[in-house]
Amino acid sequence: MTDVLDPRRDVDVVIPTYGERGEAVRQTLIACLQQSHPVSRIFVVDDGSPVPVAIPTDLQDRPEIHLLRLDKNQGISAARNAGIKQSKALFVACVNTQIVLGADWLNTCMEYVSSRPRVGACYTRMVPICPNRILTQWRMRFLETKFGEKSGPSSFAPGHAVLFRKETLDAVGGYDVRLRLHHEDSDICHRMWQQNWETHFIAEGWCVSMQEDAFARLASVVT
Repeated sequence: MTDVLDPRRDVDVVIPTYGERGEAVRQTLIACLQQSHPVSRIFVVDDGSPVPVAIPTDLQDRPEIHLLRLDKNQGISAARNAGIKQSKALFVACVNTQIVLGADWLNTCMEYVSSRPRVGACYTRMVPICPNRILTQWRMRFLETKFGEKSGPSSFAPGHAVLFRKETLDAVGGYDVRLRLHHEDSDICHRMWQQNWETHFIAEGWCVSMQEDAFARLASVVT
């Protein structure tokens, strides 16, 4: 007899964080908790922040949220892997702080992959919360992925918000911890494609970037 899948047990969320604004962490958590497709557990991974990250007071009693602390800063790949290692779910969503998922983001992704068994990772378009700011427009034009109008295969999934099949993550050994800040998303998807797992873009879904663009931050990304 086949067990019926409990929809609250099929998706975990991993949120890596390092020195992030408390409000950004809070907004990201709230968006995950309010998904139309419920999540099982949310792992907030503090990647050795100088000032330890704390779960916002109004969310500390939520049983879904678990805080993991790394003893030193190891980079975003290691932080994600730490959360992924704790997950027993069939799917894992890696979501950055400063990203707010649309209410149906997870449901859209789950419906898409349910009929496409070789899709190991999927992502949606991302829109900035302040699209008219000059620095934000520059970032979206030169630093962010260009989002098309049709769903389908993509070379890689930008790391802002990605839904993975857990078996795919296990098959490729997770993220490469040598890639501490950049290119970890293209690397993991490249290794997935090598093992015949596809990465797809879903045009119907969306998430919002709350990133506060500044010259110093954008310059550090470029250099």
